[in-house]
Amino acid sequence: MIGSVSLDETYSKKLRDENKTGDSITFFIEDVEFRRKIIKKEKIPFPENILYPEKISIVEIKNNKSNYLLLEDYRKAHLKNNYLGTAFLGVLGLLMFLLGMKVMQHQNKNKKLKE
Repeated sequence: MIGSVSLDETYSKKLRDENKTGDSITFFIEDVEFRRKIIKKEKIPFPENILYPEKISIVEIKNNKSNYLLLEDYRKAHLKNNYLGTAFLGVLGLLMFLLGMKVMQHQNKNKKLKE
């Protein structure tokens, strides 16, 4: 599986155009996934064992002519995605905090009016 984050870093058109049936292509995967999903020496942790135990992420694609996905590009794409996710969750957390403060102010105001 080439994940959606690293798919943007993959030269997929070049991969399709340069390779024909019978050509040899090398796919690289992470060591952890190799140990967990190929040779099954390690247990797959939750929730991965339920959600996608058979999917293996490809981190590099090469043949003797070209590199279609490099590990460096794969890692850059995932690092950028992690920053975006952190920023999104940070903003969402801040909004929830402010909303909670507003609700508490409103409740305190109504409580004082009833007394």
